[in-house]
Amino acid sequence: MEPNPGARLSRFERAQKTERGKLWLMERDELLLTELFVHQVMSRGQLQELYFGSVPRCNARLRKLFDHGYVTRDFHPMAPYGTQGIYRIGPQAMTIVAQRLDMDAAYVKQLCLGTRRLEFLEHTLEIVDFYLAARNALVGEANPHLESWMPELQVRHEYEVKLASGKQQKQVFKPDGFLRFDHGGRLYSHFVEIDRGNASGKLFGQKVEHYQHYLSSGLFEEMYEDATFRVLVVTTGERRLTHLRALVQERGGSVFWFTTRGLLTQQGLLATIWQPADREGLFSLQNKDQG
Repeated sequence: MEPNPGARLSRFERAQKTERGKLWLMERDELLLTELFVHQVMSRGQLQELYFGSVPRCNARLRKLFDHGYVTRDFHPMAPYGTQGIYRIGPQAMTIVAQRLDMDAAYVKQLCLGTRRLEFLEHTLEIVDFYLAARNALVGEANPHLESWMPELQVRHEYEVKLASGKQQKQVFKPDGFLRFDHGGRLYSHFVEIDRGNASGKLFGQKVEHYQHYLSSGLFEEMYEDATFRVLVVTTGERRLTHLRALVQERGGSVFWFTTRGLLTQQGLLATIWQPADREGLFSLQNKDQG
């Protein structure tokens, strides 16, 4: 049957694997697969920035990992042909990742079969972009320097609270990420929220209250051995920033600091681009006042 010239091929249609002989995994491959798993998805460009010096080297290695089932590859459904692939770990990588992270293999498999919704993909890729911005600003620097980074999968915390009725209720605390850096011997702890402008005011207000409870309950100090934190909110533009900041001010959320995606991209994580909820002006994250 003749193909329909007006039809659009699905960008999620899998490429065909080709057998290219045996593949011996290197330590870099296992690190790549583990990091890819904890971030859930990454684009080819993000993987290249983390692990390869050039596009050809990145493409060649990812192709081998794909052919042997260690990674899977999808595409943004509205992207034109020739766009970057979006990668997840494949079936052959699940045992390796489970062993390296000391996780149950069935749980790893379950997470690998996660959603492919467009909103999820775009949001997750923007979290990785934030990680790369932090890495570029802090890795290799004597002072300040990156102490730790954890994406949502690793920072997620399920716990129970006792209600007035005496019943126990499960709560799930799941920031988009956690960043901690050392500056002059002092640790600066930050939870990260990537706001794409589609969360309602009610939903964002609930998020603010959840953070306040997490801080006041002592759970943060228990989990991270630190007394306080900031919440870094990266949002779409000045108008959205002003709206979210007003919502936080109504709830007394002084630990929230805001910036826009444009400022973060143009000036970098450590620039004077952050606007706290409880004061006017722009500040650097190295400001000694943690609140």
